[in-house]
Amino acid sequence: MVMNTKRVNLESKRKNLVQHLIGLEPWIQGTVVKTERICGSKGCACRHGGLKHPAMFLTWKENGKTCCLYVPRRLEKEVNRWAQNYRRVKTIMMKITEAQRDIIRLREKQRERK
Repeated sequence: MVMNTKRVNLESKRKNLVQHLIGLEPWIQGTVVKTERICGSKGCACRHGGLKHPAMFLTWKENGKTCCLYVPRRLEKEVNRWAQNYRRVKTIMMKITEAQRDIIRLREKQRERK
């Protein structure tokens, strides 16, 4: 009876975590990097030792290589939120995996007792 209660609790936990995943879209894998860069204008002060322009990039690994994508200023807040959502997705997925493993362990214990 205790095993069934534990199993029901774990399955309920798993279901709640899956519901959290649904509310976290959209997401994107990668790290947001803020830096400064020189623009393309020949007459700009940034090309002659002046202040550089702030820029944001999204970086990620592909086949062991770091890839980089420029993020336009108008999308910075949105891409930041997507990257944060991805980190939350990873955390929730780990919690779901832990619950699944516990469910498997409980099933094995029930089987051993029979």
